[in-house]
Amino acid sequence: MKIIILLFLFQSCYSNNNDTLPPLKSYYPTTNADTIVEHNYYTISYSFKKKNPEWTIYEYNNIDLNIERNHTFSEDPKIKNTATNKDYLKSNYDKGHLVPAEDMDFNEKAMDESFYLSNISPQNPQFNRGVWKKLENYIRHLGKTKELIVITGSIIPNNSKSIGSGVKIPSHFYKVIYDKKTKETICFLIPNKSSEQDLGKFKIKLMELENTTKIDFK
Repeated sequence: MKIIILLFLFQSCYSNNNDTLPPLKSYYPTTNADTIVEHNYYTISYSFKKKNPEWTIYEYNNIDLNIERNHTFSEDPKIKNTATNKDYLKSNYDKGHLVPAEDMDFNEKAMDESFYLSNISPQNPQFNRGVWKKLENYIRHLGKTKELIVITGSIIPNNSKSIGSGVKIPSHFYKVIYDKKTKETICFLIPNKSSEQDLGKFKIKLMELENTTKIDFK
């Protein structure tokens, strides 16, 4: 009975109303994109010109209810003219999550939101299933003992190639991991390609990342 009550209380705290959005605004980076949209469980800065998310931000939640992974990528009801499933067809690129689905498995709505196409970028399959997955797992490990804010973004050069109807291919992806208690920040910048190097090789100073992205991460 106690377990059932606890689960009910947890689901109530993470209802589908926008007022459940964690107080993330003070952590928002600056943006060079077109629009910032707040979903229930993460916020996104989106570029219509590049048909890519510029960055996403969410508060890591260590509670895992093992909500079944949703494999259905869908249009974002708040952002029109994003990439489509057709854009990725026979492109040889993965639909790479910026907000990982595995980090959203505490709630069905959170899981559904993670599969919005606005949260997706073209990722090299070996990158997505290799070094990028290692980084996501590293963050989950940190999140067992720390209160984390996670910012994930991409770097898209002006001469970047495209897939489908103008969906630009990022050259790099990055993560900014902020510890709310200690105020410490860890940053990673990784090329969008296969790599066997250790994660530590891709650590980068915050100021250097800001200079590269032209974004202020505060």
